[in-house]
Amino acid sequence: MPASARQLRSSFTGRHSANSNQPNTCVPPRPALYNRGVVRAVTFEFQHVDAEVAGSHDALWASVPRKAGVFRIFDVRDRLILLEKTHNLAERIDRFYAEERETRALDLRRITGRIEFCRTDSPFETLYLLHSERRHWFPNTYRRMRTFPRFFLLKINPRQRFPRIYATREVKAGVRYFGPFKSRAQLDRMKTTLERAFKLRPCEYNIRGNDPYPDCLYFQMRTCSRPCNNDVTREDYLDDVNNAIAFLEGRDEEVRKALVDQMERLADATRFEDAARIRKRLEILDRARKDHRDASIDLWKFDFLVVMEAGSTRRRKAAFVKGGRIAAIEEHNVATIEETLQNSLDKLPPETASGRLQETRYDDFCLVSNFMTHPVKTVHIVPLNDRDAAVDSVVEKIETEKKEASVTRLKRQTGHPEDP
Repeated sequence: MPASARQLRSSFTGRHSANSNQPNTCVPPRPALYNRGVVRAVTFEFQHVDAEVAGSHDALWASVPRKAGVFRIFDVRDRLILLEKTHNLAERIDRFYAEERETRALDLRRITGRIEFCRTDSPFETLYLLHSERRHWFPNTYRRMRTFPRFFLLKINPRQRFPRIYATREVKAGVRYFGPFKSRAQLDRMKTTLERAFKLRPCEYNIRGNDPYPDCLYFQMRTCSRPCNNDVTREDYLDDVNNAIAFLEGRDEEVRKALVDQMERLADATRFEDAARIRKRLEILDRARKDHRDASIDLWKFDFLVVMEAGSTRRRKAAFVKGGRIAAIEEHNVATIEETLQNSLDKLPPETASGRLQETRYDDFCLVSNFMTHPVKTVHIVPLNDRDAAVDSVVEKIETEKKEASVTRLKRQTGHPEDP
């Protein structure tokens, strides 16, 4: 067997370069936790299929599982020509190498050098693996391949003297991000609401204070607090920014109380026009909450536990999301999952804000957000605000699945039809 073929049959666990002659890695290594076989880190291993095997229908179906997964096809010069996911690996690959020409989707027989596939157990795992592979093989264009939707983030930079609101799809350290927003229009509506309710500046000037812009339309209409004209101090402006963040995070009562107290103080001082403006801002917030019922999540507090199916009903896979980044993926035994999940959560490594991690943080955030906005029955996502409650939710979900499976088996044994 050639050396390159022996390398392909090995377990892929290290980062690799774009040179296909080197050992290939399924995904970059992630921090992993172990517990003597009860918990094991999830590694993705691509299995090798010879081109000759692919040309035989029977041999192919005997070598490739009829399960979901990700597959790669290389040509005779060891160049990647196809990288895709499928719900049935054997059926999808067979379409390219069917013996009958009319059933063949694309004739790859003469140019294929080898085929590799990696089986997955859940839609989350499939998308995670496919995206990691595309990010490796196509580092400059992988985001254009639409592996999953890319969400918008609302950006507030506290390092600015008078921060303003931006829409972005990039993540940098030291900046606050909130989301996910499915579209730019949805984010713009929230941006306009915050600017009008909290008098935040929408202009693009570099405001330092005491530098008015009389030709600015917002300055003339007084739609902002006019920090450029020193109409508001930086401390008061930052208080408005903090109130806007509180509204984004769903802390409406805290924001309402602050505005009501301010309105009452103005009324006591017989500044009724200013008090009426505060009341108008309260009305804007009430209307905004009707349009945006779901609170946004701070990216740096985007901590979730994603529990999904494994290859056996006795095990579950869990992805630990910390600060928007998937920190680890593990496989747990159902019988001891309550204890092992607690141990894994306690031993998670501290989150860092290095520039290298920001490249994957936004991608991981979008992957998890995709399953939050479009839930899948086999993928259970639990917030980690309260770790004990999160673990209890996972255990309760597993118990519910056991009961449903028992009822289904009982109906089949007794001959009763299943519910539609």
